[in-house]
Amino acid sequence: MASLNLSSIKRYFYDYKSNSINLKDLNENKLGSYLAGLIKGDRWIGVSSVGYVIIEITFNAKNKLFTDKLVIVLGFGKIYFKGNNTYKINFVKKINVLKVINLINSYMRTPKYFAFLKAIQALNNSGYSNIKALPLDASSLNSNAWLTGFLDSDA
Repeated sequence: MASLNLSSIKRYFYDYKSNSINLKDLNENKLGSYLAGLIKGDRWIGVSSVGYVIIEITFNAKNKLFTDKLVIVLGFGKIYFKGNNTYKINFVKKINVLKVINLINSYMRTPKYFAFLKAIQALNNSGYSNIKALPLDASSLNSNAWLTGFLDSDA
């Protein structure tokens, strides 16, 4: 997996105060756990009937600036207007789905973990990857940014 350009992340998010995650000292650990929390909150990981994996994160229109910045930070993802004052970021290309899966691996909590396992199984069955799913995150909620992502998912 290509590394995230943390200096680029800091440039885009340095004084961004409308969201609760502190992006001044963002690293892959915080981004992965934050994304896992966002995905838990009314977002989804799906596997189509033919085995394609899709990850979708939905945002209220008032968070459009954050949606744009998140795509810039990740370096991939497609933003769509979903209607009803919402935008969504879709991750469909296998390489990008793999990047998200690798970022959130070890940060999944709750039953969404089973959708995560199905996605890994579909990617591995396609011969495109050989990802080992890490166990559920049982760490305290204040040990990473998962709870922040989860709470921001309803913002």
